[in-house]
Amino acid sequence: IALQSVVAGIGLSVVGMILAAFGYLTPVQGAIAQEVVGSVVSVEGRAQLTREGAPYRLAPEVSILSGDIIVTGATGGVGSLAIDMLAGRGYEVVALTGKPSAAEYLRELGARDVLLRDDVDFGSRPLEKARWAGAIDNIGGDALAWLTRTVGYGGNIASVGNASGISLETTVLPFILRAVCLLGINSVDTPRPLRLAVWR
Repeated sequence: IALQSVVAGIGLSVVGMILAAFGYLTPVQGAIAQEVVGSVVSVEGRAQLTREGAPYRLAPEVSILSGDIIVTGATGGVGSLAIDMLAGRGYEVVALTGKPSAAEYLRELGARDVLLRDDVDFGSRPLEKARWAGAIDNIGGDALAWLTRTVGYGGNIASVGNASGISLETTVLPFILRAVCLLGINSVDTPRPLRLAVWR
C-alpha cells in the first residue's frame, strides 16, 4: 500500500477518535467513520499498486508468465498461424479443436498437445484450476468463458473470433483475483505501423 495512503488513514483515524472523545461523534457514527476511512485507504492503496503494476505488465522485455499457451479454433487460419508462430518462438502450445481428424496436423504445426472440444468439461464455477499461461481464442462463447476461469495469474487472453457464439458468461473474479487480461483483437482497423511491428 502506498505510504501516503497509510499516513492519510492514520491521520483520519486519529481525527475521528478525537471527535468521538469530545462527544462530536456518537459510537455508531465513529464506527461508520472508521469503516469509511478503511475503505478509502484500501481503494487508494490498490489503485496505486494497479498504476505501478500496469507498466510492468506491458513491458515486452519482462515476462511473468510460464506454462502452456492454449489456442482454440486451432484448425482455422488464425489458429493454425498462432500455433506455428508460438511454437516457433519457443512456447509450449496446446491446441483445442472440434475435429479429431486434425490432431496430427496440429502436432505437425507445433502443438505439444491436442484437446478435443467434446472431451473438455468447461465447468461452471467462477474460478477453475489455473491451467494456462495465456490463450488465443478464435471461437468465443462457452470456450472463452472457460478460458477466463482457467488462465493463470497475469495471463492474457486474446479474443479473436466468435464461431461458437457472441455471448460471454463470466464473473469479475478472474480479472481481480488472478489479474487476467481479456484483449480484444480487431485486425481490420489495426494501424499499419503496428502491423509492421508485429510482423517483424
